[in-house]
Amino acid sequence: MLLAAVLLLAAPTACGWNKPKLFIFDTVFFDSMSSGLGEKYTTQAEIAAVKGVAAVLRKGLEKAGTYRILPPASGDDATPNLSCAQCVLDVARAQGADFLVTSAVFRATGTIQYLKVELDNVKTAKAVKLATVQLSGLSPAQLGKAAQLALKNILAETKKAGAE
Repeated sequence: MLLAAVLLLAAPTACGWNKPKLFIFDTVFFDSMSSGLGEKYTTQAEIAAVKGVAAVLRKGLEKAGTYRILPPASGDDATPNLSCAQCVLDVARAQGADFLVTSAVFRATGTIQYLKVELDNVKTAKAVKLATVQLSGLSPAQLGKAAQLALKNILAETKKAGAE
């Protein structure tokens, strides 16, 4: 009986139920590069590669074990309107998150492109950590490496700060 009570008390810790809950939005793509006629250069392969960034972030953050990763949202809640901070916070709160991650790939020209990943505290509505990585291209391999580097920067800082 005593063993059962100890196991029940330890279960939330072992399963990660006491860890802060983290909601990770899908990565958005801002492509400002266009022809002189306003035509976009974005390809379907680039769009698919950008969508893979959030999966890399989810997997890396889950592996780190600092947070309890909430399941991805679907529909309009999956891809945030980053110009509306309150909208992003509202979606994260509705998911029950303590923290949230947003990420975006920006392409201004063929040589100016970068990935931005931000970790925010939902309760305080303040950024905990921001990582920006310059990209040399938009292939899945290049985006995956950039996501890993951003993840490393975010985890290093949050471990020092105690994931506040």
